[in-house]
Amino acid sequence: MSPTTFQWIVAPLCILSIVVLVYSNMNKLKTLKVVSAYGLVLSLICAGFLMVFSAHGPVAVFDNNLRIEKLSMKEPVWCLDKCSSTVRFMNVVSKVSPITNNPKVRRLSYTVRVEIVDLHDYFNSIGLKPKHGTNSLFTENAVIFQRTVEYELYEFNNTHSKELAAFYNPLDRKQTADLAALLKQHINPKLVNSGLAIIELVSWQVE
Repeated sequence: MSPTTFQWIVAPLCILSIVVLVYSNMNKLKTLKVVSAYGLVLSLICAGFLMVFSAHGPVAVFDNNLRIEKLSMKEPVWCLDKCSSTVRFMNVVSKVSPITNNPKVRRLSYTVRVEIVDLHDYFNSIGLKPKHGTNSLFTENAVIFQRTVEYELYEFNNTHSKELAAFYNPLDRKQTADLAALLKQHINPKLVNSGLAIIELVSWQVE
């Protein structure tokens, strides 16, 4: 039974218990009151269990040999042991001072949206595997996700600093499209083994 299915059972049970508890109080039905009280407590315990022992995607569940057993991009999954979760996407900022003889050229900054496009590749490369017991590793995976992208952006800025001098007007649609294409063309092949890809150029500006 998945956590989503479980929620559809727990929520109505909790509501029903509250309704019955109120009804029994109004009509002074002692036995029904006790039963509904126990039902409410059980529902709350089950809901708490669900919150503690489920992880929301992107998440990977591993077997005892730390091989991927199950992957989920969006749906929550049981996470009683050996699981690892991460962010689905991230906006990453980078800045560069283009190399040019033109003293008018200023510093360029841009933000790209990077997403996990292949969850299997992600957890087989940069995604962390659990070491002991239940450990979602969400924060640690998010840090590695960001650093992986930032590394490639630094490399890109260094290699293409002369080309980046051509981008000076963020309001020019062609310049925006060309910058987005340049980023995707050169960085996505570097990220492919990590299961990541630049999806869009969120914004850019000159400082």
